[in-house]
Amino acid sequence: MNSDLTLVFGLGKTGYSCVEWLSGKSPLAVVDTRLASDADSIPNLSRTRIEHPEVQLHTVDSALRLLPQVSRLVVSPGVSLNHCLVAQARARGVQIIGDIDLFMQSVDAPVYAITGTNGKSTTTALVGEMLKNQGVVCGGNFGIPALDLLATRARHYVLELSSFQLERWQTGRFEAAVFLNVSTDHQDRHDSEFNYIQSKRRIFTGCRFAVYNGEDPRTKPVDSVASIAVNEDPDWRVVRNGALADGHLLRAESIALQGSHNHFNVVAAAAVAMRAGADFDSVQKVAASFTGLPHRAELVGELQGVRYVNDSKATNIGATVAALNGFSDGHQNVVLIAGGDGKNQNFEELNEAVRNSVKCLVVIGRDGPDIARATQPSSSIQAADMADAVFSAQRVAEPGDVVLLSPGCASFDMYEGFAARGDDFTAKVRELSDG
Repeated sequence: MNSDLTLVFGLGKTGYSCVEWLSGKSPLAVVDTRLASDADSIPNLSRTRIEHPEVQLHTVDSALRLLPQVSRLVVSPGVSLNHCLVAQARARGVQIIGDIDLFMQSVDAPVYAITGTNGKSTTTALVGEMLKNQGVVCGGNFGIPALDLLATRARHYVLELSSFQLERWQTGRFEAAVFLNVSTDHQDRHDSEFNYIQSKRRIFTGCRFAVYNGEDPRTKPVDSVASIAVNEDPDWRVVRNGALADGHLLRAESIALQGSHNHFNVVAAAAVAMRAGADFDSVQKVAASFTGLPHRAELVGELQGVRYVNDSKATNIGATVAALNGFSDGHQNVVLIAGGDGKNQNFEELNEAVRNSVKCLVVIGRDGPDIARATQPSSSIQAADMADAVFSAQRVAEPGDVVLLSPGCASFDMYEGFAARGDDFTAKVRELSDG
């Protein structure tokens, strides 16, 4: 067996993109923790066996025995860097990289990278729309895996990057790097908020231009670099009647995205897009037409003067706070549906936003009652399921109110993912209108 073997750890969406990219370029093997006990749950296993029969497949135990012949280990984002296989590989001097390293080694055009606890998918999509006429492709943690983007020869590449991708990234530097915001998330993987933030801040390493949140110093680059601090820079900020992009006003009524928190994302996206050559006219047109991604502050209906908004992607408290602040009209006009798998978050961090914005809290899922106890809203309802939650919300909502599904929790106690949760909410809202 060759001593320059590359071992890919994880055969999910990103791991398979690495297999596709490396096949024929390097002696290749794959390890997946599920091969030993739950191989049927591996989404790309049969595809790998059919399309890449030359690729060796290993359990963790057999991969540990293989390590003396491995020169580099490509670790998928879903795999912890604390895993015993990664630790032993590192001890042996094996190079530890991720898919973004492979991408940056091969890309031959500027790369614009975007991270943050919340809003990064929306901002990535906005930049892509603003640069649509300039030969751009978007992906990474959102949409198409980064390596698959290289099949399209583009003038600009826009990547959404997670903390998991950034913590293992080693290669190259970004033309522009964006750090939108920070709230508590992924403590089960990063062990502390400090580690989580440091992983995110790696996006600025060697970058040529930075965009960050002027109201949160944790998002600021450590090293001196040309930058825009959104909401601190007078020409790049959210204002009462809309948003400023390079000093030009985007009026609130001309921004299609729901919620003032999304106005921040529009400004950040404009900063990147205009850096890449977009003009204000392109920014303005996109701001007026882009209505958002599914399950992210998505308006799914308006019944009897009440708006129903699907923000199921809000899987952490920070996302829910942002949504509440974005949809509140200055008094308690939001009926909030929240709850699920709380991931050991401190729900007391919701207190102020709930007090200022929520007229009734409808809780669902395993940790819904904990949210009610922690926030002590003026009114709360325990719902048995999503149908009960939507029906209960309809009963208390009045014209001008917003019924907001923004759970602040993961969905796995009730659903296979946030998309299924959002689809269920949308279906129940449409049943109201049909009734």
